[in-house]
Amino acid sequence: MEFSLLNYNNPDNITYYYRVNGADKWQRTGEGINSIAFNHLEPGSYTIEVMASDYGMQSPVKVFTVVIKSPWYSSTLAWLVYLLLLGFLVYLGMAYYNRRKTHQFEEDKMKTLINATHDIRSPLTLIMGPLHSLMKREVMDEKAKEELNIIERNANRILTLVNQILDLRKMDKKQMHLHCQETDLVEFIGGVTKLFEFSAFERNMEFTYEHPDGKLMAWVDRQQFDKVASNLLSNAFKYTYDGGSITLRLSQGHDDSEQELLRDYIQIEVIDSGVGIKDGNQEKIFDRFFQGLGKGSTHVEGTGIGLNLCKMVVAMHHGTISAANRTDAHGSRFTVRIPLGKDHFTEEELRPTEENCMPESKGRKSSSSYRILVVDDDPEIRQYICRELGEYYKFESASNGKEALKMLLTNPFDCVITDVMMPEMDGFTLLRMIKANTNISYIPVIMLTSKNDVQNRLEGIKKGADAYIAKPFSLEEIHLTINNLVNNVLRLKGKFSGAQQQKDKVVDIQVEGNDEQLMDRIMKSINKNLDNPDFNVDMLTKEVGISRAQLHRKLKDMTGIPTSEFIRNIRLEQAARLLKEQKLNIAQVAFEVGFSNQAHFSTVFKKHFGVSPSEFIQRNGEK
Repeated sequence: MEFSLLNYNNPDNITYYYRVNGADKWQRTGEGINSIAFNHLEPGSYTIEVMASDYGMQSPVKVFTVVIKSPWYSSTLAWLVYLLLLGFLVYLGMAYYNRRKTHQFEEDKMKTLINATHDIRSPLTLIMGPLHSLMKREVMDEKAKEELNIIERNANRILTLVNQILDLRKMDKKQMHLHCQETDLVEFIGGVTKLFEFSAFERNMEFTYEHPDGKLMAWVDRQQFDKVASNLLSNAFKYTYDGGSITLRLSQGHDDSEQELLRDYIQIEVIDSGVGIKDGNQEKIFDRFFQGLGKGSTHVEGTGIGLNLCKMVVAMHHGTISAANRTDAHGSRFTVRIPLGKDHFTEEELRPTEENCMPESKGRKSSSSYRILVVDDDPEIRQYICRELGEYYKFESASNGKEALKMLLTNPFDCVITDVMMPEMDGFTLLRMIKANTNISYIPVIMLTSKNDVQNRLEGIKKGADAYIAKPFSLEEIHLTINNLVNNVLRLKGKFSGAQQQKDKVVDIQVEGNDEQLMDRIMKSINKNLDNPDFNVDMLTKEVGISRAQLHRKLKDMTGIPTSEFIRNIRLEQAARLLKEQKLNIAQVAFEVGFSNQAHFSTVFKKHFGVSPSEFIQRNGEK
């Protein structure tokens, strides 16, 4: 603020005095200075008193009122905006936290269910397998047959639930793929309705299937779309009282108000006279684990999985599913619409699938000389397989992979059937040990497990599994799989493998085809240098006269194993022959076959033959 007395004579002698808001002490400026600066004043109203002094003469006090306004970012409106933003951020944070918590909760529930299904499959196998055997018996009264039918229906319900849980898991991991075929939905859905006719009769319910005359063709994945119709009907029967009515209506329609894909559609309606849907739950009932139906129902409540699976399958077919209460009577109406035609599917989704048919096994029995090893920590599973297929094969069993590996290394077997989840040594480890040991790597391995998702199958196949069968399994499938695998091995019998029967091929090699001369040169070189511990692949390539890469490729084709492993196997087979003769001690045998370290020789020998050199001598001495 600048001041003036309007007296321009000697202005350098004028001094100004001021105070703010009636302060007790007056402040003064220097002589000749007529300005006052106020820095960093807070927003508000200020009273400033100013007077001048000229040669001792004081002017009257002049009073100024100054109002300093708040900046825009500190205004009341700004603080209101800040509060609103803070509230919005808190809301977003809480919503994110709740969504994450809900998602984690659902994930935990799914993990629990998945683990439960793995535990359920083994006992379910032991229920359904013997049950089917009992139902085939002719000597049985009607009451017993009726009770067995009840057991079968409820076992199938458990199996359906287990399969639904696994289907949801596959969809979550994007492992479920469609294989659509042109299908007559009138006949297809009619087959599904027949499964519910007995339940309707038993509960005195009016069950109607309404459909057009003739055929109604649509492109659907039959295996997956069957679950939609089955779950909708199962849901209707679950929440409808005895004596009520259920109608399944199949039709074709056109709706200009729909999106282009669904203007021409096929519609499936399931209409019931049940407990209805609570207001506000029409959309939520398709959420996973949500159970908004049937609070007053006298029947068993659901798990909240079936309708969620329906929604996901319908979405994969580019369709819609909705639920509503009936307006004409008490009850609910579920509506599914899927597009006509096939242009909305990709080429992969239209790939035709082979019919799932099981070939007859009533023909010629398998050779009774086949020896099969069953490995499972569940004794009932082992006993069941051995008992039911005992007329076809000679069975032995083990309770874990460690016990099984010991049996495989000391006894001949034609096939191994093993579970995955076992104590001490699991099935995957056993499989890896079998395929890594050249003495037993030719034995086919069937993985038998409740873990049948793609990830576990790929892991088993990657480690060399010859077949993968999920629980609950079909004995007929196991029977035919064993036959095929063992017969394939027999077809290959006689071909030099480099992994078995080495003792007969150390000097005299019998190989068919164009590689006979090369194998002769290889074996002559190895036999000549058998006691040379420095003999290696590079020395072998020089003596044979081909490059290292070419030798490796040729031996891999002929024997299935690398060159270094082939040389080692020859040394070990020669060592086994010398140990059987018992003319030399273990140290001398190790030296004769090119091992300078006896401890290393014993380790490699045990890994190859499953027993130490001293145990090998003892066993062969007893024989």
